[in-house]
Amino acid sequence: MPWTLYRYILRELLKLLVLTTAVLVIVISFAAAIKPMSEGMLSASSMAKYLVYTAPTMLGFALPFAGAFASTLVFIRMAADNEILACSASGMSYRTILMPVLVLGVALTMGLFYLSNFVIPRFYRAAAQTVESDLMDVLVSQLNQNRPFVFDDLVLYADRAAEGQPTPEMVAQLDSPIPPSKWIHLEGVAVGELDEEGHLRSHTTAQRASLLLFRDQDQSWVTIRAHDAQFYDPAQGSFREGFYELYDSPPVRLPSPFRDSPKFLSWPQLRQLGQQPDRYDQVRQFKRNLARALAAERLRQLIRASLEPRSPTAGQVILQGVRPDD
Repeated sequence: MPWTLYRYILRELLKLLVLTTAVLVIVISFAAAIKPMSEGMLSASSMAKYLVYTAPTMLGFALPFAGAFASTLVFIRMAADNEILACSASGMSYRTILMPVLVLGVALTMGLFYLSNFVIPRFYRAAAQTVESDLMDVLVSQLNQNRPFVFDDLVLYADRAAEGQPTPEMVAQLDSPIPPSKWIHLEGVAVGELDEEGHLRSHTTAQRASLLLFRDQDQSWVTIRAHDAQFYDPAQGSFREGFYELYDSPPVRLPSPFRDSPKFLSWPQLRQLGQQPDRYDQVRQFKRNLARALAAERLRQLIRASLEPRSPTAGQVILQGVRPDD
């Protein structure tokens, strides 16, 4: 075996592979940080930490291209210098000359399999937690600038906001098996719920409130607990002052660019997903949409049956058991 030639080719391949991979990882990592920064989920001070966590996750995109690019450049140069011709004249076949590329390709394939299934998902989770943690700092800063903050279908405004740690007394008052990881004290609070079209559906005001951040495995959500809240009832079109001594908003799941996609899950998590599909948010959302569609269709059939003149239930609409929001 021509080990001298193999070492020479592998050395050239690895030099270009490392250089190309480093450039691609840096460029793609900066590109990945643009989206959370533009959406207000990441501050400039946390960008360096975010890049450190996202850089290893980009190896799955950079290594295949870098390997092909390095192999192409190495053999183009060898062909231009007549080194391939010299190897062929000495009796070496093209298959023998390309053996280092085959070995490098097998090594990259095995390495990418391990990285994609066991290493990269951990960095995805670390990057997501960085975004979520920094999101709370962005929220406090934005509220103190008298600017509203939007969580999914919830809009929040406060005159003042200050971050702190939840006390044991506060944790004991919460009806939750999971203690909050962060607490933000709010004063002069207004909380609005938006409909699907982005219009204000209902709103609650309070002199003071607490925003609590919860984290369980890969899921993070926030709730707002308002004290002595004034709640606007859209059904009656009026305020109910002092109706809620404590108003807890529905849990709002924090957005993250690294979640709800199987490509961000490790091999054990993918196996668990097949056994427990309800843990996947998109599966739960599809099931809720299907339940709403079935409930709406059942209600439509009941209304149609009640309006038929020969139907024994004419003029009656039976709604028992119909829950479109389930």
